Amino acid sequence: MKKTAFFLASLVFFLDRVSKWWIESHSELFRGYQGYPVIEGFFKLQLVGNRGIAFGMLHSVDGTWKTVLLALIAVVALAVLTLYIFRTPAKEKLAFTSYGLLMGGIMGNFYDRILKGEVTDFITLHWKDLYAWPTFNVADAAITSGVFLLVFSTFLIKRSSTANIGGLFFCALLSMQPYGNNEADMILARVESSYGNVRSFSADFVQAFSSRGISSTEYGRVLMQRPGLMRWEYLAPEKKIFIADGEKTYFYLEEENQLLVSEFNIEDTNSPLLFFLGKGDIRQRFSAALINQEEGLFVKLVPLQPDPEIDELIIEVNEKDFMLKRIIVRDPVGQQNEYVLTNMDKNVHIAKQQFEIKVPGDVEIIEQ
Repeated sequence: MKKTAFFLASLVFFLDRVSKWWIESHSELFRGYQGYPVIEGFFKLQLVGNRGIAFGMLHSVDGTWKTVLLALIAVVALAVLTLYIFRTPAKEKLAFTSYGLLMGGIMGNFYDRILKGEVTDFITLHWKDLYAWPTFNVADAAITSGVFLLVFSTFLIKRSSTANIGGLFFCALLSMQPYGNNEADMILARVESSYGNVRSFSADFVQAFSSRGISSTEYGRVLMQRPGLMRWEYLAPEKKIFIADGEKTYFYLEEENQLLVSEFNIEDTNSPLLFFLGKGDIRQRFSAALINQEEGLFVKLVPLQPDPEIDELIIEVNEKDFMLKRIIVRDPVGQQNEYVLTNMDKNVHIAKQQFEIKVPGDVEIIEQ
């Protein structure tokens, strides 16, 4: 039975690698929210990169330590599995089957994490646009099946104490698999993953403001660069410049010849504009729900804790690259600011001087 467990583990690992290789080789067919429908309204193939663990935890966290931690978890799990394979009596056929499934699944996702720093998922089961099981892969399916068999053998069939301990251990292991909560959470995970590869961008913008029957629309050009450098240059109807240099913000009003200066700490600010840089811990700060629209991909975000500046946010996500196209900010007093980005160029070189304010010598400076 030991050979059976190791053979099954090798087979699962092989099928997982081949399926991921094929999906990634034809990625143009499976990217985006729509993916490739296999059974319309129920099953689609959709390429997703998952850099986190259970329920998206650690997804937006960067650093070598995260890869090391997740790799260590996998190595410990594989070591414990190997120990159980050699210690479990040969008559425990169901246990050996579950061990093989678990080992193959863990190796499949472990390979992804070491090689790319994220796990490739591509199987999405859903019911129309109302509910979706988090996107998974062959390795995930094997791990889930293995845990189910262990739970079944542990609690519904009389087993030895060794099998009981193994069942409990791998029930805990299930919580470390890369699943999300729902369709909206999966979309936000893709957004965070997409921004992980963006260092800077330039784009045209439209800002529309409305409050109690008063409205205005402005146009301009925006430059953003990690970790929190911004330049919003308003070109019409009035010329204005807003700059954040990492320490302060500067808002120059050309017609009034005034410069408004404020302190700026990216770690303390909750500005939704930083979402355009992938900042802001969206999934930790907001509950999310998908908004059904005939066109476009929209997610509604509501703060988990009362926020004096944000009542709700509506974001529109580009279905091709999962970058934000639009942010609508509604505050508790009924005001709304809408930001729409077009003609975006990612990872462009931006001169340092672009984030330095230049104003006339006779400007009136107002410290805020």
